[in-house]
Amino acid sequence: SVSPLTLLLPDAWDEEQVRLTASVRLSTRTAWLWAQGQMPASELPLADEGAGPEEAQEQGRIHYDLEESYRALTLPPERRQAANHPANREAEGAAAMVEQLVEVSEKRGDNAAAVRRSLRAARLRLKKLEAELEQIELTSEELAALSDEVQG
Repeated sequence: SVSPLTLLLPDAWDEEQVRLTASVRLSTRTAWLWAQGQMPASELPLADEGAGPEEAQEQGRIHYDLEESYRALTLPPERRQAANHPANREAEGAAAMVEQLVEVSEKRGDNAAAVRRSLRAARLRLKKLEAELEQIELTSEELAALSDEVQG
């Protein structure tokens, strides 16, 4: 009565390595996200300590491109369209921020500043999600009014 993923993957969510195939090893965190269809089965190299903003931005672009191509190949067209909607993206981001907040508060609960920063970031993400949901509501109301005009 458990998910097949629970049977296939280690009971861990960290940087411990797991072997997916003879030639592919990933952190357990990346393996779980890949198995859940949330990201490609590839690790991004960690940025060098002395890396500048341009290098960090380039790494972010590479990660974004990997995720986009993964979504294009992983999801059926209808699901991809819904997944790419700004409201859905904000909801995913808000869920990730809440998850990160929980992790930070459990691991570094004694570091009040880190917890406050994570909480502030999560609240900002939720405000963005709220704005996207309001936009969907307005669009829905406009479509209903147009439909009434056409039928009336």
